[in-house]
Amino acid sequence: MRGMVYRGNKKLYLEELPEPFPKALEVQVQVHYCGICATDIEEYMYGPVFIDSDKPNRITGEMMPLVTGHEITGIVTRVGEKVEPDLIGKRVVLNGMLSCDSCDRCYEGRTTQCLGAAAVGFARNGGLAEFLTWPADHIVELPDSISSLSSALVEPASVAAHAVTSSALKKGDRVAVIGAGTVGILACQISLAMGAVVDAFDIRQEPLDLLNKMDGISAYRVDSPHYASAVEEASVGGGYDVVLDTAGHSSTPVESVKLARHGGKIILVAIYTELTNIDFNALVATEKQIIGSLAYEQKDVELVVELLNTGQLETEMLISEVISLDDVLSVGFPKMMAESKDVYRILVNPRV
Repeated sequence: MRGMVYRGNKKLYLEELPEPFPKALEVQVQVHYCGICATDIEEYMYGPVFIDSDKPNRITGEMMPLVTGHEITGIVTRVGEKVEPDLIGKRVVLNGMLSCDSCDRCYEGRTTQCLGAAAVGFARNGGLAEFLTWPADHIVELPDSISSLSSALVEPASVAAHAVTSSALKKGDRVAVIGAGTVGILACQISLAMGAVVDAFDIRQEPLDLLNKMDGISAYRVDSPHYASAVEEASVGGGYDVVLDTAGHSSTPVESVKLARHGGKIILVAIYTELTNIDFNALVATEKQIIGSLAYEQKDVELVVELLNTGQLETEMLISEVISLDDVLSVGFPKMMAESKDVYRILVNPRV
């Protein structure tokens, strides 16, 4: 088979590889689509950061070189000897996070905080290839109502779901989402599905126009009078119950604190490349809480599949283009790295 192999900083190559076969408790998945994510770009440009390069991962036993790609949907084509054979032919998505299941964090159910956590495409061969293998207890079957295209964004939607649910928001809560990229748009929809009143803010008009077409979501530019009014409202005791920062700019955590009501929650789900300065006295005086949110758990994947199945979550409008493995470096990465990026997700179909 063919796959994109990461061999170090700016060293990503399309190579011929042996087809992987599942171990006893695993399945083999033929990849239908694998998304290109900003994290893949950052790992290519500045890594290895998340990919194990010095020693094998303590859970998977694998290390660089690895097939990259972590936003995966496909169909089960083989099963290990201890896996039910009726899984063959089932379309699935992955819970792409593996944990040790024996540390304190795992016992608490906080598998994203497992000290040995391992992610597909970073600690084990990923989805920018024709096939991969994965533990059978870390896949989620897809109902016929969900297309393979729609399910290709289950992974970033699960990241958004984990962030939203970590806020413990209640029906009727006011939620602000700063940053209308892929995760931000998905977080808006998931918050709405959970009964929140949702406002979104961004500097770009195109994603705001997309969000304003969705019933129940209002979207505004950060230089609009509405944004200034929201900040003023929060300064006198109003504001949002929950603010989600999906933008990751050095200024957005500060803006998130400004928008939250007294006692409100700020959920940081972006990856930040620059340090930021926050007035911690403002947090002490108002008892606002800042909560970090990393990756996702099995229950988040299952929630996203349920929301897709019930029509409460739409993803296909975020698919900007589908390309082949041959076009990953020449088309996919340059478009995702463009300064004036006008794409959400580029999917790779390894079968063409």
